[in-house]
Amino acid sequence: MKGSIGLIIAAGLGLLAVAVNWVYLSQKTEGSGSVAFIGVRDGVTIKVGDLIKKDQLVRVPVPKKQADQLKKFVYLYDEINTVVGAIKATRPLSEGDLIFRKDYRTPPTEITFEGENKSWMVVPIDSNRVVTALIDPGDQVYFIAPTRPEVKESQGTQDDLIGPFTVAAMGSRLGSREASRGSSRSRAERQITVFIKLKGKRFDGEAKKLNDAIIRNSGRGMGVLPYVPEKK
Repeated sequence: MKGSIGLIIAAGLGLLAVAVNWVYLSQKTEGSGSVAFIGVRDGVTIKVGDLIKKDQLVRVPVPKKQADQLKKFVYLYDEINTVVGAIKATRPLSEGDLIFRKDYRTPPTEITFEGENKSWMVVPIDSNRVVTALIDPGDQVYFIAPTRPEVKESQGTQDDLIGPFTVAAMGSRLGSREASRGSSRSRAERQITVFIKLKGKRFDGEAKKLNDAIIRNSGRGMGVLPYVPEKK
């Protein structure tokens, strides 16, 4: 009997020690050695396109040592006024979620050229053969162009692949679909704008093939395939 009572007392003391340790760690984290981030409050669900409100959010303290890298990816609680009433949810949010910076990057306002890209070309696409939601600026794609008549007669009806090209814009969208969500402005995505290279004042390489294909196809939409680099 005495042994049983001793075990019960020991178990109780063990649980008490765990509770005291948890309270100590919580207070430690809440102190000067912590960094607070923005999280979604318990019981809250935020739909895509909804403005984020202050009463939906909660302060999430993280020990400073672990928080240094997290600052690059998650909004600090000190930045709550940047979030509240200013941005819309770009994905469904629920209790326990943090507010990530990448979801709210402002899309570019203009096309910028880098490296060998000297100009851009607008290509009409066939919306029945392309899932535009899967393509973002910066992706690389091939265009499926109608076979030239002289080739079709001798080699059958297989279409040509032209590219790859780097996407500069999808319709009027210059950023990722996530960054562009929540906008009330309708976005036609029946064209893809791609970067092209020039040789002097002439199209270079694949750009000439693409221009010829657009003319040959009388402006009708072309199919699109994603470019996947071969693994070495």
